[in-house]
Amino acid sequence: MQLQPWRHCFRRGGLVHLSCPSLPRFACGTALTESTPPSWWLKGRPRNVFRSRAEVELLSQLAVLLMPSEPIVEAFRDFPVKRCKEWGCSSLCPDFAAHGVLKVADAALFIEYDGYYRHLEPPGLARDMRKTRALLRFAPAGSVVLRIAHKERKWKDDSLQVLVDCWQSENVPALRRTLQQVADSMLQHCRDELVSGLVSQLEACAPAKLNEHARTFAAGAGLVGTASRSNRLEVQGFLQEEMRLTTGQVAKMIARNPAVLGYSIDANLKPTVEWIKGLGLSQAQVTKMIAAFPAVLGCSIDANLKPTVEWIKGLGLSQAQVAKMIAAFPAPTVEWITGLGLSQAQVAKMIAKNPAVLGYSIDANLKPTVEWIKGLGLSQAQVTKMIAAFPAVLGCSIDANLKPTVEWIKGLGLSQAQVAKMIAAFPAVLGCSIDANLKPTVEWIKGLGLSQEQVAKMIAVCPAVLGYSIDANLKPTVEWITGLGLSQARVAKMIARNPPLLGLSIDANLKPTVEWLTGLGLSQAQVAKMIAKNPAPTVEWIKGLGLSQAQVTKMIAAFPAMLGCSIDANLKPTVEWIKGLGLSQAQVAKMISSFPQVLGLSIAANLALKFALLQQFFARAAAAELVARTPRLWGYRHTRLEHRLDVLKSQGQLCKLAGAMTLGLDAFNRRFPSSRLPTQLKTAWLRQDVKALGVLSADVRSELQFELCQPYLMRNGFYRVCQHVEPSVLKSIMVECINFTFYRAGEAAFEAGQTAKSAFFIERGTLEYQQNRKTSKVKRKLRVGAHNEIIIAEAALWTFWDYVGTLTAPNPASMLKLDVEKHTKIISESELMGEFAAELALHFRPVAWSLAGLGC
Repeated sequence: MQLQPWRHCFRRGGLVHLSCPSLPRFACGTALTESTPPSWWLKGRPRNVFRSRAEVELLSQLAVLLMPSEPIVEAFRDFPVKRCKEWGCSSLCPDFAAHGVLKVADAALFIEYDGYYRHLEPPGLARDMRKTRALLRFAPAGSVVLRIAHKERKWKDDSLQVLVDCWQSENVPALRRTLQQVADSMLQHCRDELVSGLVSQLEACAPAKLNEHARTFAAGAGLVGTASRSNRLEVQGFLQEEMRLTTGQVAKMIARNPAVLGYSIDANLKPTVEWIKGLGLSQAQVTKMIAAFPAVLGCSIDANLKPTVEWIKGLGLSQAQVAKMIAAFPAPTVEWITGLGLSQAQVAKMIAKNPAVLGYSIDANLKPTVEWIKGLGLSQAQVTKMIAAFPAVLGCSIDANLKPTVEWIKGLGLSQAQVAKMIAAFPAVLGCSIDANLKPTVEWIKGLGLSQEQVAKMIAVCPAVLGYSIDANLKPTVEWITGLGLSQARVAKMIARNPPLLGLSIDANLKPTVEWLTGLGLSQAQVAKMIAKNPAPTVEWIKGLGLSQAQVTKMIAAFPAMLGCSIDANLKPTVEWIKGLGLSQAQVAKMISSFPQVLGLSIAANLALKFALLQQFFARAAAAELVARTPRLWGYRHTRLEHRLDVLKSQGQLCKLAGAMTLGLDAFNRRFPSSRLPTQLKTAWLRQDVKALGVLSADVRSELQFELCQPYLMRNGFYRVCQHVEPSVLKSIMVECINFTFYRAGEAAFEAGQTAKSAFFIERGTLEYQQNRKTSKVKRKLRVGAHNEIIIAEAALWTFWDYVGTLTAPNPASMLKLDVEKHTKIISESELMGEFAAELALHFRPVAWSLAGLGC
């Protein structure tokens, strides 16, 4: 089934990087038909202040392109919303809002410009994701949030991502180029989602020349933080006369927080100062506080100050204590903690988790504790990360808590280096009681049948296990695993090899995983056997390449067969070969993280051949950089890659290879018209030129057969399980059971009444299937194309079967032909896959396929 163009281009949470074509391209066309503003639009009000000049320059030009009948200012609107936990503000301010541009009735198109570098930092990413969710909740179903940025951001988000080039303010050619990139991206990939009038408008009105009205609007737009000279003088006068700050203090305050000059005296400064005084602070205390922390003047009383004070009171402080705390403002402690390397956000989170830290003495508590922790062998970066995660450690006594805990852990058999690594990974262990937590947990684990050495190794690998509750975590998890049919000895061995298993949630992790395996057709015993195999060594080896646990988890979800790959026979050789291309360790880690399927590809039959092909069009270093940036190139068929390289080179557009490979054949031919035929239409060597294959060794022929067949078989759930459980069986099926068969126009693959000795995948072309009109519920011919993911006559693989219809090639076509007898023999030789196939045969429902005309 063809993907919807919108999702095909703008992958949700992904991005599209569009290079810019030559300029200019087309001139202005007709205006869009006016549409009645929807109710959500009418709730908003235009704003007159903008965050950056670059933002308003780009978006004002887009306003003219997308809504030419609306005044430009109308596209910049603020919407009132109900304050909630997810979005703590009472207003929602998209950078740009448009209506009437999408086919879905009343749907909104929101555009966010994320060019500022703060959008790349974790707090900025988190806020952007929250805002996306808030916008989609506010707008009708079918609405879209489009985010424009200059650098790639890896996140899971419901927005649509586009990368564009940077431009300097008032640089007309650069802005025109960027605007054209946005317009082209919408045309090339979202044409079917946009109203027809807008498509025509964008086609006829590319920004060969910027709209002067929009440029004038952008030039005159007011920006946040700008202030008139008179206002600046008034604010300085207020700070000196009313707040009694000296000239030096005012200068220092403005240098630290220049935005204060843009505040309104009546709307911001006076109400804030009066509210702070109302807490019980004297004039002198307020003056000192503002001089030390001028940003408080920009805080909203209702949204910031009141909730903060209420939260502090909730900790048990009286009104007088709150006033004293605010007046004292523990800046030295905060500054000292920040000096350890923690960000402002980390410090804030740390204080929220453990507010008592503000009362610790720097010299008596903080400094000695940090130095002692460093003495264990932790680096400065590890100490910083540790304190951010477990700030309570700063309040622990060295002699009464930290030293005894470390000595007890060493007594389990861990070395000094292992203890340091353990504490860095799980600092909360230093807050655990030896008698109430650590000892009982270790004794319980030993009771499973693990030796002292195994327990020590287990704790070194997964120290978090010491923080698990025996009754709430450990016992239920072990009992649930045992209930799958594993013996006590196998459970002990499994936990020793993969201790993080004890930390998994039964309902959120274990049950869904087992249900998924069971849903594939595995019996309870088979599931237990698979789990007992435990692919922990593979996971640890992959993590050793520099990948995080989250990245490895994502890799396994995308390519579970990776767990069945041999480290020495598959993974290591592949990684070393990729490094040999000239890529760094970081590049290799990033490559396999984004496209883990590369680990399952043959070096001889896939990787080496495709890289040699790329070198025919690029220099070696450039080819290596290309696969590092776009590792999915390894996953495309050799013929497809060769054809598109050939076409792009003939048109001088090799730089567009990555994007061109993602297009379907029809879309590619429309975008890059060429008389050159795809390679698979010119080279039928696998089927016809047997002499050419004869010069290859048997091993290479097997690898080629495996490589060519794998994409087709992986469409079927049985073979996906086979690849994970018994990859050798899958390879035997591909090499020994399958032949590529070519059919001339009018030739029948099989006829009704014949014994089914083969099943089929369509490799190329379209075939017609017809059953007896008198006896079948199928009353017309059905056409089955290469894009179809079914196995024709699949019933023959699982039971004795006669073809009940006729399959004919109206035009030349080719199919993969599976020999049923050989297929059955290979599967029956594997105990595990034989049981799985038998179970599948019992539940197979050929009648359903027959009624659809595809059971054959």
